[in-house]
Amino acid sequence: MKILYVLVSSDSDFYYEQALISMMSAKYQMPSCTISLLTERATDNELKGSRSLINEYISEKIVIDLDSSLSPMQKSRWLKTSTRKLVKGDFLYVDVDTVFAAPLDESLLSEEVMGVPDGNYSLAQHPLKWFIIENLKKLGYSTNSNYHINSGVLFFKDTPNVHHFIDEWHKLWQDSCKKGIFIDQPALQQAIFKSNEILKLLPNSWNAQFGRNINTLLDGIILHYYSSWNDNISYVPAYKFLQKEWLSLFRKNPKAEEFQTLIHNPKKAFDPNTFIMGNDFDRWRNSRLIYTLMNTHSSKNSADKRLFKLFEKIFFIMRKMYYATIKLLYPIKRCFSKKK
Repeated sequence: MKILYVLVSSDSDFYYEQALISMMSAKYQMPSCTISLLTERATDNELKGSRSLINEYISEKIVIDLDSSLSPMQKSRWLKTSTRKLVKGDFLYVDVDTVFAAPLDESLLSEEVMGVPDGNYSLAQHPLKWFIIENLKKLGYSTNSNYHINSGVLFFKDTPNVHHFIDEWHKLWQDSCKKGIFIDQPALQQAIFKSNEILKLLPNSWNAQFGRNINTLLDGIILHYYSSWNDNISYVPAYKFLQKEWLSLFRKNPKAEEFQTLIHNPKKAFDPNTFIMGNDFDRWRNSRLIYTLMNTHSSKNSADKRLFKLFEKIFFIMRKMYYATIKLLYPIKRCFSKKK
């Protein structure tokens, strides 16, 4: 089996370390697998010295020259939505923020394009359904689907149909960037719709997004832990492979036994004191209001920081006025209340 990664990284992030962890786990679980890396010139130039270990796990490396004006995120998505025309043969694409917990059953890869629902939910059950629908509508895309597919684990056969499908995904993603949406999943969803549903479902275990659906952890084969969650300072990760302190130590000595033990047993890579959220709390946390506040609070944009401070002041004043009003109105209410 060929497993494909896309890597855009520098020493200011931990995507290299996460990719290395994923590759190490894949080779541990499936020693005969072939690992391919699709990257861009600036990243490849840094895969040396302390960042050269990854080359020991790679059987094929494809380096593309990209426009330097693109952000790292845009470079990553450009490569990801171009994989089929840049890589030969059938392959299983996996994001770097994944880890293999067991060998894969290749006999399940029977269709041209295969993937797993986002969050391991149907769209109707998804706690961020409002956000998904909002993006699709903003781009003028269809919202008529039972599932929103997660792009973190995707299987592609090397067929003309799949080449056409990926070309359409890339074109749609470029169009979505012009409207300010740089993530690739809305474009993927529209490409699936336009292809008359070419994508068929894999079991949730192939892309176990346990942070959204804890029930997928037990049977998870590929665990997907969402590196993007670490961008929000309101979220304190309980999973080791997301923790900057742990990744910093791993960076210094990646083959140390303490790290390899967790890579070989990724379902044990949690802090001992870990809280599992119930459904009600999760829906509150992912509501439009709280989601907006959390992202505004954690944003590095100075305008967002000023906006959050304004939210705080307005809320403080509203709360103060509310309780001042209650003190005045409550006695009046009691005077006119009917006595029991």
